[in-house]
Formats: sequence, C-alpha cells, structure tokens
Amino acid sequence: FGVSGGFAVLNNNDYTGSNFAYYDVTDGVSGNKSFILNFDAATHNPPSSSTVQVYLEFYNGTTLLGTSSKYTVKNDFSTYGLLPASISHTSPSNTNRIRVVGLA
Repeated sequence: FGVSGGFAVLNNNDYTGSNFAYYDVTDGVSGNKSFILNFDAATHNPPSSSTVQVYLEFYNGTTLLGTSSKYTVKNDFSTYGLLPASISHTSPSNTNRIRVVGLA
C-alpha cells in the first residue's frame, strides 16, 4: 500500500492472494443514515485473474453489521486513467463506524 499523486495505490507489485487497505470513519456516522462514497479508481493490469474492489463495511464497535455492494474495478489506468465511481448504502441500526475497504 502506498500513496502516489494523492491517491492510494494497493498491490502495485501484483502480489498473490488478497491484499486489503482500509480507512475507518467515525465522525458523523450513525445508524439508518444514507452514505455515499464517491471515488476515482483504475487497475493497471486488466483483465487479470485477481479481483479489484472497493466497498463499505458497517460496524458497531468490532461487530460487523453489514456490507455495501462491492464495486469491481475493471478499467485500465494506462488506457482510461482514473474513472469516477460511487457506492451508496444505508447504514444498519447501531452503526458507529464505517470502514472503506480496497481489495486487490
């Protein structure tokens, strides 16, 4: 995991297995509230056998309450650059933390 040009870069070396990076958000988080994540994403190696995804996890403390739909990144950075995407989800009751997850 690294940062390049202000963007998070995950698994640029194509390591095998599942590689995750995440960021936890607590400010302004509560249950039964609509949240939208707007982001730009790309992969450097499509099509590949690995999956590149971005999604949200909703927690109360350490208990996972739910997961948003998973956005699968398929666009090639060298061809299209970073493309905008978004995920929206309503938080389950008792949510007090949202985890933004990147998987590569």
